[in-house]
Amino acid sequence: MDIIKLKGVSKFYNNKGSISLGFSKVNLSFTSPSFTVITGESGSGKSTLLNVISGLDTYEEGEMYINGSETSHFSQEDYEEYRRKYICNIFQDFNLIGSYTVYQNVELSLILAGFKKKNIKARVLDAIEKVGLTRLKNTKASNLSGGEKQRTSIARALALSSPIIVADEPTGNIDRKSAREIMHLLHELSKTRLVIVVTHNTEDIKGYADRIITMSDGKVVEDKKINNTKEKETNVLNYKNISLFNKIRLGIRNTFNIKYKFVLLVFIYLILTLACFFSYSSIRKNESNLKNAKVNMMLKDTSKKRIIISKKDKSEIIDDDIKKLESIKHVNYVNKNDMFIDGVFDIDREEDNIYFYSKYKSNKELKKVDVGDLPKSSNDAVIKISNAEYKSMKKNINKYLNVPYKIYLENDPDSNNTYNINVTGFIISKDSNNYMFDDARDIVYLSDNILNFFRKSYYLNNSNKYITINNKTYSSDDIFYLIKPLESIESGKAIVSEELNSYCDKEECTNKNISLKIENAYFTEEKVFNVKNVYNSSNFKKLTGLAKELYDEASSNNTIFINENDYNELYDKGTFQASVFVDNVKSVKTIDKELESLNYNTINVKDTLTKNYTAYNVISLTVIKILYVISIIILFFVCYAVIKIILNSRKKYFSIIRILGATKGVCKDLLNIELLVDVNISYLIIIVLIMLTKRNIINIDYLDTLIKYLKLKDYIILYIVLILMSLLISMRYSRKIFKYSPLETERREDL
Repeated sequence: MDIIKLKGVSKFYNNKGSISLGFSKVNLSFTSPSFTVITGESGSGKSTLLNVISGLDTYEEGEMYINGSETSHFSQEDYEEYRRKYICNIFQDFNLIGSYTVYQNVELSLILAGFKKKNIKARVLDAIEKVGLTRLKNTKASNLSGGEKQRTSIARALALSSPIIVADEPTGNIDRKSAREIMHLLHELSKTRLVIVVTHNTEDIKGYADRIITMSDGKVVEDKKINNTKEKETNVLNYKNISLFNKIRLGIRNTFNIKYKFVLLVFIYLILTLACFFSYSSIRKNESNLKNAKVNMMLKDTSKKRIIISKKDKSEIIDDDIKKLESIKHVNYVNKNDMFIDGVFDIDREEDNIYFYSKYKSNKELKKVDVGDLPKSSNDAVIKISNAEYKSMKKNINKYLNVPYKIYLENDPDSNNTYNINVTGFIISKDSNNYMFDDARDIVYLSDNILNFFRKSYYLNNSNKYITINNKTYSSDDIFYLIKPLESIESGKAIVSEELNSYCDKEECTNKNISLKIENAYFTEEKVFNVKNVYNSSNFKKLTGLAKELYDEASSNNTIFINENDYNELYDKGTFQASVFVDNVKSVKTIDKELESLNYNTINVKDTLTKNYTAYNVISLTVIKILYVISIIILFFVCYAVIKIILNSRKKYFSIIRILGATKGVCKDLLNIELLVDVNISYLIIIVLIMLTKRNIINIDYLDTLIKYLKLKDYIILYIVLILMSLLISMRYSRKIFKYSPLETERREDL
């Protein structure tokens, strides 16, 4: 029986609406064993006929029989099975995997045919020896000569023992000596199987061909038998499905065999992995902040370890009280300058155009600094800044250390209430600021000595002021004025602006008494002053001893000048409110009770906080989640587009293995394994970086932010998401590249 029979078979090509002829009405039959040659001029249709015979291309008309069975109804899967059972191809361009060695190229055909590993090695080495390439078995195919490459493809055919070998111009790209050797090898193979060779060079086949078929213009014009061969029964290749183990072997081999491809894919997956990590952890962070955050709009330091205290008898908290409080078990430290904890300081250095907007903390909290040194004197300070600020200063960081800065209270109406501090170090914040509830971006650590200077200003700015003139009392809302000390004026006397004359009897305040009263939550203080003089633009310098240029400021603020000691009696008071910081939240209630037993009023900051998880925040979080999902989807398609470009360089590889008998399913599995290895390597790199960051071996702020909000289950979820995304990328690409026949896949440019 004929192993292959063609009856009126025609092949046409449709190229953008234009129909072209491959060959027409071919009637041929082939028996085994035989060395059959198809020859003819270029464009005669001989290669197209060979592709149809080998199942690499379909036909449009007639019928082709394989061992008596019709093939016109064959699907891509049927052709795959046909090639696996019957066909081994040898091509003019060799169709070897350039990044594989000679051994691996020959081995590949056996792996795809389902051979077990233990049965492969001897078979491969025997085939390589028969074609004389043993010394080159570990050489990559890309480094072989043309003749050596063709020998490798013949070794592949020898190892596989397919009943039909089809060779398309097998001597076209090699020298004459190698061509004769190749033909001799093919002739030897034809003694036990059907060998069909397409060539336009009849010199190569002299002495070898049993039959010569000549084609012209897509038709068979001559079919000449030279030698009569005895027909034998055809034994099809007994193939099996490739094992999972061998799939994994090939997939891993494909991952690393082309270095630039591997590096590019891992890089793309690293970007995708980081984006997934960042997006997911950002959602977790926002969700955690919104669900767990409790706020007090009046306080800037909302530490749950903070207890605000004042004495029940409203007396001053002195240093002995502080020492006694700090001796209590579980009390970490006491900040006697509580009044500044919830305020803001402005710090600037005009010479370098640098400015900090800072909350205050006691330097008792300092343990270490990231840049510079800890404070050594009472005028030294440390500032905690954001990473973005640090990056802008990093290049000239020493320029900003151990130099004077001006510090002043925010919204202090007296612009002269500034203090010079020396910044000895910086702490670099790794936390992003929450500007929704906190308008100060930095933190300044100050000594008690510096805060003593600002205490008078604080009381001045946070007290109700009253002035009594001509037996009538006015609040600071009725008459705006400032009180300033003046060293040259005697105690009990005052110098006032002429604007106050309108409130005095007969519009003259000189030698009249006025009363100044200060009242706040902590104390009330009142003093009576005799107005010694009234200043105006002409006598300002003479009366005050101050520069004439300061008159406008003094006059516009209705400044009242009094003796410095009198000023201190009004404003220079001690501490009436402090904050106790405990070492852990669990101890707060215990310490709170003990403080009350010591006659302190207490406000437990933890109890003043309210949840901020409003409907608005729920909607905001939902919107954030949607935006992150959209961004990941966009990133997925961007990554897919890049990965597709990289994988398109592998079209040749997948065409070759399909020609060698790999099914579409096997090709998809190999692609899945390769991409899964890449994504696992990328994921492992991120995990290693995270572990190194946790151990402070490396310092990556981005990763440090990720770590804080991720738990074990989150790593598992992210891993599953990345695996699914990788499989989706593979599925999407496979759907396109394996839609067509092997030859068409290689030809198409729109994949």
